[in-house]
Amino acid sequence: MPGFMAICAVDRARGTGCVGLTNATAGIATIDLARELLAELERNEPTVPAPWTPNTDVPDEIADLLGVWHWGNTAFVLTLESDEVVARRDGVVKWRFAVGDGRVVGTGGYLAGEELHVVRRADGTVGHLEAATFILTRQPYDPEAPIPGGLPG
Repeated sequence: MPGFMAICAVDRARGTGCVGLTNATAGIATIDLARELLAELERNEPTVPAPWTPNTDVPDEIADLLGVWHWGNTAFVLTLESDEVVARRDGVVKWRFAVGDGRVVGTGGYLAGEELHVVRRADGTVGHLEAATFILTRQPYDPEAPIPGGLPG
């Protein structure tokens, strides 16, 4: 109907939203209005994170996944949060993995949908982790780990 513009926007990550109504048919970018309203809400009423609760046990299938891992020289910290393995870089969540049926599968971030494999050495210890072409090692540039794609030549 001529004479007004409207928008309904939702920030799913924060669980907030806004509705904007104007009495104009032009001259206002309603998506910008919605973004500004949601940003103002976050500045004045920051999202409260869910309270932390400790895990009471770590399933055997993921015990070897937790801790500091390196992709090249970039460190990631893998932790168990509720029923997910969460990978953080500099404190920011980069990947999430669901654990079930003996598999660890990405549910969030760049590795969503990819299976995370624990690759063991002959003695049974963990050599590295592999997801898609990502090789994660306990030390930066581990010389024992495979090179994704192999050596040139």
